[in-house]
Amino acid sequence: MSTLARKGDIRPLDFSDMASVIKIDRKLSGRSRTGFFEKRFQAFKSEPDAFVYLGCYGNDGLDGYLLVHILEGEFGTPEPVAVMDSLGVQPELQHQGIGAALLEE
Repeated sequence: MSTLARKGDIRPLDFSDMASVIKIDRKLSGRSRTGFFEKRFQAFKSEPDAFVYLGCYGNDGLDGYLLVHILEGEFGTPEPVAVMDSLGVQPELQHQGIGAALLEE
């Protein structure tokens, strides 16, 4: 794990982090997916137990994020399944273990 992605730097996202998530995604995709993230965060807000939303925070704010939806009874199994909605790391901070740390967490 990189020095940028220490365990203490990773914590749950909250609704106020949505703008930072959108900004990172726009840098990565080259387009705005604001509507997608607004819908995902609204679902997270209304049913928080069905989602795992994590952020890795550095000195300048959000360095990366992971959005996961927990589904039950999907794919023919009664066991819960985690479906990744989105994963993003600031372009200038990639290849430093941030994404791997978020997935590990």
